[in-house]
Amino acid sequence: MSHIGVWIDLREAIITKGKTLEEQSLAKINSNIDVGHVKGGSGSSTPYGPQDAVSESKFLEKKNHELKDYFDRVAEKVVGAKMLLICGPAETKNKLFEDFGNRHEFKNTAIFQKTTDSMTDNQFKALVREFISNL
Repeated sequence: MSHIGVWIDLREAIITKGKTLEEQSLAKINSNIDVGHVKGGSGSSTPYGPQDAVSESKFLEKKNHELKDYFDRVAEKVVGAKMLLICGPAETKNKLFEDFGNRHEFKNTAIFQKTTDSMTDNQFKALVREFISNL
């Protein structure tokens, strides 16, 4: 379990462990993050009357808590790695890289990140194997 790759976005994380094709396993974690827009609020029945608005800050706070929970579940699966490659198409990989860099349990882990588009499970496994072999 010393070489691990994580492909992550806001919907799911895909984790592969192992150095060779025979050793590699695959696990998926759903994020359960609400990526929609702020919902709710209501208007008044009288024109230009008072309106009930939903606080955007509460929505963002909820999303941050969901993101932290998501990262905790991913960290549970990869703790103990000697080398960790974090891949993904957007900002989530950067946030995960920063989060893992600040965690005590990853102080002895070499963490790398790489920007990638969506890929099949086999393409992701091959990317991780190639990255490990080039180290």
